[in-house]
Amino acid sequence: KGDGQLNYTEFFISLYNFCSQTHDSLVRFSFAVMDADHGGTISTEELFEMIEMMHDDESGGSAKQTRHIMQVLDNDGDGEITLDEFIRANRKVGTLMFPAFRLQKKMRNKTMSKKFWEKATKARVEAMKNGEEDLIDKFHRVVAEVEMEEAAARERELAEEERKRKEE
Repeated sequence: KGDGQLNYTEFFISLYNFCSQTHDSLVRFSFAVMDADHGGTISTEELFEMIEMMHDDESGGSAKQTRHIMQVLDNDGDGEITLDEFIRANRKVGTLMFPAFRLQKKMRNKTMSKKFWEKATKARVEAMKNGEEDLIDKFHRVVAEVEMEEAAARERELAEEERKRKEE
């Protein structure tokens, strides 16, 4: 809603979105999160910010770590990490995404059940294969529809108030 509050529906949709990711989709999701400006690549600055956030490093080691990770991931040396470079690096260095996979596993274990998340992930994959709208997309579409309806209702109310004021 953008109101700074997280309601139950938003929480569950977020939980579902994260916990029903496959290995590959979680790698892609993580790339998208790190690509803060949505430019299609992860810059040195974006990588630095993510490392600082994940490790809460106040010792200044994040800059050194960022340079090292950038050297490992940036195959073509252009100073940016593409999705392909990110995926290749994850295949070579499985520990790259370990924090995301560990968090997903903990969240799956603490909510619902292992069987539930296996079925949810399978259903999500099947829906995507069949070209069906993903639950996340449905949620965003419904939220947008409701917001449009609410805005239209407010417009009608304001128009009615204005009409009544003019009659007086």
